[in-house]
Amino acid sequence: MVAGGTIVSWVDAIAFRFQTGTQWVDLSEKYGSWRVVYDRPRTWALDGAGGAGRKEGAAVP
Repeated sequence: MVAGGTIVSWVDAIAFRFQTGTQWVDLSEKYGSWRVVYDRPRTWALDGAGGAGRKEGAAVP
């Protein structure tokens, strides 16, 4: 398993966080390190994964 788990476990962690209102640092260990869950979207953006599927020059909402 990769650090931080699968995409499904990441989505579960985000859903859990918003459903319970818990702080990131109090996220259950079953979701992995809270820091990895918190930083994953930033990592995708830095890798260019955030723009996958968008046309070049398209406006970002």
